[in-house]
Amino acid sequence: ALLIIALFSILGFINVKDIISSIRNEGKIINISGRQRMLSQKLVLLLHSYLNNPNNFTKNQVLENIKTMENSHNYLIQNSEKDLIELLYFNNNLDFDIKNYLNKSKQIFETNSFDDLAILIISSDDLLKKLDNVVKIYEEKYEEKLVILQKKGEYLLIGIFIVLIFEWILIFK
Repeated sequence: ALLIIALFSILGFINVKDIISSIRNEGKIINISGRQRMLSQKLVLLLHSYLNNPNNFTKNQVLENIKTMENSHNYLIQNSEKDLIELLYFNNNLDFDIKNYLNKSKQIFETNSFDDLAILIISSDDLLKKLDNVVKIYEEKYEEKLVILQKKGEYLLIGIFIVLIFEWILIFK
């Protein structure tokens, strides 16, 4: 009887640990994907500001924004589920679009071309729509995982109650 209670306690601990780990990881992925969406728009604004008034402060912001967006993209590609990466980034060429967007941004930064900036602004709207979809899908997948983890917790709780009832009956007999 005590071993069964110990087993359920260990399963409960593992379940809680799994929930915390999942929440931490999924929350970070949703946060980074949302930040990536914001960074794509911020980059256009920073480039526009830099081209109109080149200075070291804006220059550093542009470079930092490009680096942050690259790092965010790499983190999402490396830390998301393989099938989800395939669906979100490779099947609809979003990986290529983001890398192309960043390369164009670097090129604009180096050449100071307002014409290229106008093209980048147009492509930023397309990219924003795709990134909005990515965030939406990440949120949906997160909700699905939470439902599964919640079900596991409920089954564990029911199992513990059943064991406790049987033990209570057996102890009094």
